[in-house]
Amino acid sequence: MKRWLGRIVQTGLGAVEWPPDVVSDLPRVTTVGAIHVYLENHRGLSFFSAEEIRFRTALGELCVQGDELVIRALNKAEAFIEGKIRAVRFTA
Repeated sequence: MKRWLGRIVQTGLGAVEWPPDVVSDLPRVTTVGAIHVYLENHRGLSFFSAEEIRFRTALGELCVQGDELVIRALNKAEAFIEGKIRAVRFTA
């Protein structure tokens, strides 16, 4: 019975087509107006100040610039930034 259930699960997972951004290690940036930035798939914080926050990513470095920037949440793969966002840039 266990082997049969295992085959069903493997077959079902193989049939699902995942979007490339979910499967890959590429960064995903979501902004809400000019007050929030949500970053997924980062590789760590490289610089932090109230005017600039930089993260390492698979594509290079992501820089968030603004005023009164605060990191509200940060874990191994995601970050949530609040403040007056002026710019979000990637540099290779």
